[in-house]
Amino acid sequence: MDVPESIMLAVLLICGILQVILFFKIWGMTNNVKRIYSSVADINIVKEIHKHNPDIERLLFDETYNRMLSVYKVESEKTSELFEQTKTKCKMLYEKAGIKFPEVFESIDNKSDWERNFSLEGFLE
Repeated sequence: MDVPESIMLAVLLICGILQVILFFKIWGMTNNVKRIYSSVADINIVKEIHKHNPDIERLLFDETYNRMLSVYKVESEKTSELFEQTKTKCKMLYEKAGIKFPEVFESIDNKSDWERNFSLEGFLE
């Protein structure tokens, strides 16, 4: 192997390693985007509370539903903990708005509770 081929091999090897590192960095950033989105959603809800938006109850319900749906879709043994954390966070927003936390969400502690409250079975019959 002569010198130009050795240099080319070294450059390609370094590029390959850097691409693998970049892949894992980007993968890690996707988790940060989820956290940032959650924070922005909270800020927007709080902003709407302070603006005395007449639709705040609907906005809170939709946000709570979407967050609980995200937990429902997670495949983990910790879904009960995740449901509880989500309820706690959403209750703080409801409290700030001076609105009672809906019973339909209060009664959800696991996936079967979610299915019982929000499944389409029975509605389609």
